[in-house]
Amino acid sequence: MRDFGSYVTLKQLMAPATLTTTPTWSTVDRTQQSFYNGLVFGSWIGIGGITFDTNNRIDITLQHCDDNATWIAVGVGDVLLATPDANGNVRSLTSAKPAADGDPVKVTYIGNKRYVRIRPTFGGTHGTGTLISLIGAFGFAGSLPAG
Repeated sequence: MRDFGSYVTLKQLMAPATLTTTPTWSTVDRTQQSFYNGLVFGSWIGIGGITFDTNNRIDITLQHCDDNATWIAVGVGDVLLATPDANGNVRSLTSAKPAADGDPVKVTYIGNKRYVRIRPTFGGTHGTGTLISLIGAFGFAGSLPAG
């Protein structure tokens, strides 16, 4: 069986945009349609509008909660494919990307919270924007076909 599409729902969480500051959170309610047991986030970050370093950087940040109000950073046991820091940053862009690097940063959420949110968090000064986009892939729905 190759019908992967009936088992997965894709959702654009943040349309491609050239940003210089931290945008609002993109929040996912895992119970909106079917309860999704699987959740993967993808983030595309274009070539930086600035020179990235440890101060002038972009972090991909994840938080989660049960009530859509009391948010906490994801921890090591909540995600795969990344090692979050204490702030829930699953990726920190602190150096230049090669021009041909079009692959997304991917992180799998395996935590048990109902709500999960993601955003690019800008550190330092970004006088020139960087192209960024976010997508979510939801799978293992409680009822099929998914979404």
